[in-house]
Amino acid sequence: AGREFRLDADAGDGHPIRLHLERVVEQTGQIPVELQGLVCPEGAEHLWQWFRMLHAARGGSGFGPNPLGYGEIPAWSARPGIRPTPFEAGCLRALDGEFFKAQSEAADKRRKK
Repeated sequence: AGREFRLDADAGDGHPIRLHLERVVEQTGQIPVELQGLVCPEGAEHLWQWFRMLHAARGGSGFGPNPLGYGEIPAWSARPGIRPTPFEAGCLRALDGEFFKAQSEAADKRRKK
């Protein structure tokens, strides 16, 4: 997950690294090495999809995105067809932690430049 989240970091121009890499694919038809091998483990695809849904709806403080609060997963899961188990909810929170870890590492790298 860490490598996947690093692609969501700002490329320094206000856009995520992933967007630039996807444009390379669109323009050249070549898949950059950074996008190769990013495969969700079998059976966990729904967790990744759920996390991406939660991530897209997360709020921010003006200084960046806010972590997913304890009330956000239950509120989100009230939607029809989404019923995460306690284990799955824990996985979503763990993914959120990995997201912020990757964001912090990307910011550290930018500061060191």
